[in-house]
Amino acid sequence: MRKWLEGMALLALGLQISVTVLAFFGSDQLPERVPIHFDAIGHPDGWGSAAILLMLPAISIINYLLFTVVTQFPGAFKYPVRVTAMNRQRMQGLALDMMAWLKFEIVGLLSWMQWVTVATARNSHRPLPGIMPATLVIVFATILFYIVTMYRSGREPQPMQ
Repeated sequence: MRKWLEGMALLALGLQISVTVLAFFGSDQLPERVPIHFDAIGHPDGWGSAAILLMLPAISIINYLLFTVVTQFPGAFKYPVRVTAMNRQRMQGLALDMMAWLKFEIVGLLSWMQWVTVATARNSHRPLPGIMPATLVIVFATILFYIVTMYRSGREPQPMQ
């Protein structure tokens, strides 16, 4: 599953870069001002230069690279349970699964934000649906799921007295 998630994160990153390149060099040119902030219901309420659209792909690339580097050192992670010789492999596997999901989710969400921002710049009447609540729910639900799973998997049976 990790390889599949890695591929999906890479695909999302590629799509985001494609959206950005097409926004700047495609036949449908961007307006001078693009939305840089959205209110709670998704309407743009802040505008800025189109150059700001280069920030999301940069953040995505940095996130992608950081997650890739960090996953090379699962032994350095902090776990919600004591890691022993018996549960080490399971804990590291769960941690790497969580990191793969988070990488995919974050890069995917940033890619979606870029696409919607470009679409909104071209048609300012199109609201950005609740991206912030969706982002928070998805990312924190993944973290909570894996912490609970690690906690349940990491408890070793206590010897009977």
